[in-house]
Amino acid sequence: MKLIASKQTAFSGVLVVAVVCIVVYSLYNSLILGDFSDMEEDALVENSQVVLLAIACLTFVRYLFLDGVKFRAVFAFFAFLYYSFIMRELDFENFGLDERIVFFFDGVGRNTIAVVMFTSIFLWAIFTDLKGYWEQALKITFSKWGAAMVGSLILVAVAQIFEKTLSGNMANLCEEIPEIVGYLGFTLCAIDPLGWL
Repeated sequence: MKLIASKQTAFSGVLVVAVVCIVVYSLYNSLILGDFSDMEEDALVENSQVVLLAIACLTFVRYLFLDGVKFRAVFAFFAFLYYSFIMRELDFENFGLDERIVFFFDGVGRNTIAVVMFTSIFLWAIFTDLKGYWEQALKITFSKWGAAMVGSLILVAVAQIFEKTLSGNMANLCEEIPEIVGYLGFTLCAIDPLGWL
């Protein structure tokens, strides 16, 4: 168990250092050199966000298949939540894919799939052990882990506010930096190096 915890801590440390380097480099390029290209769509910062979200998503998918896991719908919820964030960050319409394929990953199709999946996960929880899942949800919500998740979610929400209220290069900068820090928080919560989950 100590070996697993030390691997989680080491991997978390690597992710933190990598994100700090990306943020410092991008801020230097943007604010000192006047080159905002790292903040654009499908550039360094946004692609790093997708990598962080993919790590978080796959970590929760892995938890789904561990032996002795009681509340699997919780892990399914978080796995699909991070998957939804990935779909939001990627611009599938720019990938040169057929319109029918893009439909499932963008706009109405993506939102429809999200509603169906989240509804399915909630029904899974309701019909298997409503009381147990309710207690687990409250336990998570009012834990240190839950506070870290809420803090990360607030950073992502603040980024969206900046995107809507600012314009030009500063809008990109003020959107992408809080987002990558928030997504790092999501990923650290998924890896859970402090054993809060």
